[in-house]
Amino acid sequence: MIGGGSLGDKAGEAYFLEAEKHLSETVVSKALIARIDTPSGIICFQMGKYSKELEKRSWRSF
Repeated sequence: MIGGGSLGDKAGEAYFLEAEKHLSETVVSKALIARIDTPSGIICFQMGKYSKELEKRSWRSF
């Protein structure tokens, strides 16, 4: 997708990159646990140790 392509492709790529960044930050903050099976290309997520506290804080910001 990088390089040429339509505006829709570029918008989709930007959305994907933003989602990837958010997931990475959530895993680093221990709100999610990620298990990666690289050969199969599978990533599994589960709630992490700090997910409830982060959820409470995110709702307070609204």
